[in-house]
Amino acid sequence: MVTAGIRELKNKTREVLGKAHKEGVVILTNNGKTCAAIVPLKEEDVEDFLAAHNPRIKSAVLKGMKSTSGGGRVYTAEELLEELDKE
Repeated sequence: MVTAGIRELKNKTREVLGKAHKEGVVILTNNGKTCAAIVPLKEEDVEDFLAAHNPRIKSAVLKGMKSTSGGGRVYTAEELLEELDKE
């Protein structure tokens, strides 16, 4: 696991980002405690990353899973996105 302190991030941003690019996720620490992560992304992965970390989308997916387990309606991805746009 690759780690970097926030002071190192401040002083050596380019090097820390290089670690993420070469080695994967870099865990950031503040006073020895984990506080965040730097995740390398390719251009084509940005939308998937944002969707996976959007609380509204997570909530809608959980709602849909509960609905379908009880025999409810199943939505297509397009329908789900339209519903989210309405909110």
